[in-house]
Amino acid sequence: MHLHIIIDSPVFTQSVQHRIYASGQQDTIVLVTKSYKEIDVYRDTLKTGTQSINQVSQWLSTLPIRTLTAHFLSTLAAYLILRLRQVTVVKWVVWGGDYYDQPKIRKKYKAPSQVLKSLSTKDKIGYHVIKRSLKKIDCVIGNLCDLNEIEQHLDLNAKYLQLNHFWDSNRLGSLDPSLNSGKILVGNSDDQSNNHLLCIKHLQRYGTDKMLVLPLSGVSNSYTQYLKHAVATQYPDQEITYLDTFVNESEYEQLLSECSHLVYGHYRQQGMATLFAFLYSGRVAYLQSTNPYYKYLVSIGCTLYAIDQAEYWTEDLTPAQQRENKALINNLLDPDLIDSQWNSAISYGTHN
Repeated sequence: MHLHIIIDSPVFTQSVQHRIYASGQQDTIVLVTKSYKEIDVYRDTLKTGTQSINQVSQWLSTLPIRTLTAHFLSTLAAYLILRLRQVTVVKWVVWGGDYYDQPKIRKKYKAPSQVLKSLSTKDKIGYHVIKRSLKKIDCVIGNLCDLNEIEQHLDLNAKYLQLNHFWDSNRLGSLDPSLNSGKILVGNSDDQSNNHLLCIKHLQRYGTDKMLVLPLSGVSNSYTQYLKHAVATQYPDQEITYLDTFVNESEYEQLLSECSHLVYGHYRQQGMATLFAFLYSGRVAYLQSTNPYYKYLVSIGCTLYAIDQAEYWTEDLTPAQQRENKALINNLLDPDLIDSQWNSAISYGTHN
């Protein structure tokens, strides 16, 4: 039997299930984990019911499970890794946050001025379980940039398999060139890791006077309130559109299409689908120079810029730079390549 554990996500859950079933792997159990009390159970492609973590773990402990694949290393997945001792091969498919958000790791990817929120007791217990489960990992599957970071910062005795990304170029968002009105997209969420104020400070240094677009989740949290107040106080003349109400996917793509530039203040991997869409459509992207993805993309030949180190503001890429960026993203997200990488990841350990 082969066990796959997936967190409930509107973006990735169905896509990951499709990849598992398309691989032709037989005797699969898929758990879609919504909470400790609500786990949807699938035997091959058929949903058989919803159980709690205790019910699931007791049932699974009676089965001959050969491989366990955690598609995102959640606390629940980590618990099952530790609980199911009969498993032969344990695999971790890295989504990003399951690496970069770990307490030991997140300190390495923050701005010097950023104060990290204290972990709750529940979070501390959860991360302790995840830390213990890392010792059981036999294979890590992820894009090359994240694999390099994991190999550098985590002491794992594991095989590393490359999976460029969860989606391919067929699912890459398209930006309409006719809507480009020269706005600047700043960040991708309402998380303080976006370092919005730092980005605006750099933009002021460059003397840009364009409208800024800041995607926020719509939740009126303390950081959002602080951000809006700080921007109004420090940059009263800056024109800003806050995307803090729900918009559907097509509306959001239209808003993104109005932007000629993307500026990310993250010191870690984040918002990659939007970044790739900008690079693919020939637009200008700025990241922090210490962001692993800035270093990685530059190393493979992409043209993008460091918001904290560039000597001048770049209005447009040359036609040659636009073509090269598009070609590189096409190669990185080639559907046949992604299919092959997924099949290698799913089949690893099944014949050992």
